[in-house]
Amino acid sequence: MQIELSDQYSPEEIEGARHEILELQNNLNEIEKLYKNFYSTLGRQQTHFDQIQTTVQQTEIHLDKGSNDIHQILQLRKKQDKYRSIIIVFILTTACFFFFVVILVLVNVIKTFGFKRINQSSQ
Repeated sequence: MQIELSDQYSPEEIEGARHEILELQNNLNEIEKLYKNFYSTLGRQQTHFDQIQTTVQQTEIHLDKGSNDIHQILQLRKKQDKYRSIIIVFILTTACFFFFVVILVLVNVIKTFGFKRINQSSQ
């Protein structure tokens, strides 16, 4: 449906208005493209934000687990060190006891054989 405007407006005015309408349509198309681009960028940004949030939560979980693991390792190491210390003390005590026994035996041997030698040489 076309309206006859030729008697109210000049052809140049009508052509100028048509040109402006086409320009407005092009501008609206550009705005629509920009809006779609902006909307998809916001969607990607939200996806990245969600990924970052998930990664941060996983990192917190891993840090907590790592902290617990380190605590358990330190406790286990402490128990092992205590056990080793007890074993070393036991071994050293046993060694000292046997060393003391050997010295006592040597002293008795020296006393026994030393007196016999002295007794034999004086006779």
